[in-house]
Amino acid sequence: MNNRLVKLSAACTIYLSTFLHTQGFSQATQNVSAKQKSDSTLCFVKPNIRITKFYSKDELNKLQKLDLIEIYKSRLAYLIEILPFLSLNPEPGSSFREMSIPETETNISHLEKEMKNKQDFTKSLFETLDDVVPYSEKTNIIWSILYFDEMIKKSMSQSK
Repeated sequence: MNNRLVKLSAACTIYLSTFLHTQGFSQATQNVSAKQKSDSTLCFVKPNIRITKFYSKDELNKLQKLDLIEIYKSRLAYLIEILPFLSLNPEPGSSFREMSIPETETNISHLEKEMKNKQDFTKSLFETLDDVVPYSEKTNIIWSILYFDEMIKKSMSQSK
């Protein structure tokens, strides 16, 4: 069972990473046209996305399934923000300048498209997750959270 979960998780991670990369899902910090933003605030990764607490397996085991689902979704939200732009600068809120992205009309247009795409994708994904994840085994949700946490920790260490 555990081997099956590892394979499933790896496949889901690869699919999600590839899907996000090909679709270019990202969003800026506000629902304001990127063209109206000042140069210093043009960013693909919103600055207010943070993981402030990592849980141990014992802590997660004590939580109710609905709480686990919210943690699970928060980890996915973080990964959706960070993964597509990990090679540029995984730090939330990094500006175009900090990521060495020229502030051209084309790149600003990409940002506007990404804001809309990510918003639609995330909304749809979370609606689906709200409906189907409650059918998951609690142990599988916990394992997924711990797996996501390892990915997040690695992305955070990359930015330092």
